[in-house]
Amino acid sequence: MSAALTTVPADLTALPAQINEAVRRADTHAKAAVHAAVHAGRLLLQAKSQVVHGEWEAWVTTHCDCAVRTAQAYMRLATKYGELPPSEAQRVAELPLRQAIQAIATPASAPAAYRPTSERCYGAHHERRKTLEIASRALNAVLRDVGLKAIRRERLMSLQQRLSVALEEVQAMLEKAA
Repeated sequence: MSAALTTVPADLTALPAQINEAVRRADTHAKAAVHAAVHAGRLLLQAKSQVVHGEWEAWVTTHCDCAVRTAQAYMRLATKYGELPPSEAQRVAELPLRQAIQAIATPASAPAAYRPTSERCYGAHHERRKTLEIASRALNAVLRDVGLKAIRRERLMSLQQRLSVALEEVQAMLEKAA
């Protein structure tokens, strides 16, 4: 542990500011991890384009300090991250690395989208078909929102766990200092 983390002021009013700063640093490092993984993925894609066909896994095993599956995940992250609209890329960049990879792997509407079978709607049933299509769009929007809320909930839980760990460390330092 660095000296900056082991220094604990006697005044309890100063602790929240230090805790908040530690949480901000943790968030910054989490964002840096996603950006570093995207960069690694781009480099891996560049290397893969130059490696002889069929030799990729052996090349990764020999030359890289990561597993082949990790390399594949980073390459997927680099590919998909570049295709995201800026607002979605920002959201993914704020996730912990594992969740960012999972978020990239799933489509924008995480649950399977409901599609009405409009082939069954003919002639006089045109209005019914339109109603089904509107209901389908509304259902897809709800499913997409539920998927995004689940990701946000996971992020909040992750932040809560990190804050809990930081508070435990501060408590241990206070007990040690006393």
